[in-house]
Amino acid sequence: MGGTVAIYLAMQRPDLVSELIVCEGNVTPGGGMGTQYFTSVSETEFVTTLFPKLLAKWRKDGRDGDTEAQWRCGAWEDVDFTGIYRNSKSLVDLPANFKQSFLSLPLKRTFVYGEETYPENTGEIKADAPDPSELKRNGISIAVVPGVGHDQMIFNPNAFVEVLSRALDRPAH
Repeated sequence: MGGTVAIYLAMQRPDLVSELIVCEGNVTPGGGMGTQYFTSVSETEFVTTLFPKLLAKWRKDGRDGDTEAQWRCGAWEDVDFTGIYRNSKSLVDLPANFKQSFLSLPLKRTFVYGEETYPENTGEIKADAPDPSELKRNGISIAVVPGVGHDQMIFNPNAFVEVLSRALDRPAH
């Protein structure tokens, strides 16, 4: 959810942001797959039923050796369920002009995709995977982290650092 927050910050406080790197942040209303799933039920149902069941499934899958489930369970175990729902809802309900505002920002911008979620590989344009050609037409650089989907920094951290270093025009350490 941080990419969209960073875009908001750049729009509202341009004095604080000199360049922007967004990693599959939502730029249009509708939300990504996770936020759509989370908001497919009421807040009460999410907090009392859906998210607890999801955590239980991740725990079981993690005990069975699923490393992604282990990571998700560890990362999400102590979150505020209401906060997750409301943050997800805010991504689903982005203002209609949000993408145009992002496209118009007068600063260096890079949009980072995971290879597995890159629209040219999936054939899908989504809220958190916008059309790369549209971004390029609006002066936004494109970067792709190889071998991963949305959770780029978790499942390929070395490649993620390389992509960020190139986007920042700085050597990786």
